[in-house]
Amino acid sequence: MKNVLLPTDFSDNSWNAIKYALGLFKDNTCNFYLLHVNRLTNLVTADASYTPTKDVIEEVYTKPSKTQLREMLKRISEEVGRNDNHSFYTLVDYNFFIESIRRHVEDKKIDTIVMGTKGASGLKEFIVGSNTGDVITKVQCTTLVVPENAVYSRFKEVAFP
Repeated sequence: MKNVLLPTDFSDNSWNAIKYALGLFKDNTCNFYLLHVNRLTNLVTADASYTPTKDVIEEVYTKPSKTQLREMLKRISEEVGRNDNHSFYTLVDYNFFIESIRRHVEDKKIDTIVMGTKGASGLKEFIVGSNTGDVITKVQCTTLVVPENAVYSRFKEVAFP
């Protein structure tokens, strides 16, 4: 049984990575963990900082994210189809992105992270995107990076650096 982490920001790019992962692992028994991380922030006003309470975090961040993850599960069912080999779990965090990824990799015994990339700025970010680049360099787990327009087809060759 494979455990696959699918970080999502609900963008078309992350949706494409999810479809890619489902195609890649279609013949494997897998637990897929759809993870959305709400970034941990403090609001700074003129003379003080504000950290949201647990209730505010739940109402403003967690509930809407859970709703979007449920919609994503429905979309998987409708657009990709049911696969009896696959089980899905949703995870929502309010934390720093890399810390959240690391924790779930350890807690859920993740074998592979599959995430999309659109790119950002700078050389590393231009190639893989800032969050994706951080996961590759700062998280000890096999990570598959899916470019934004990639369509799954069986691998013919794999290169290891």
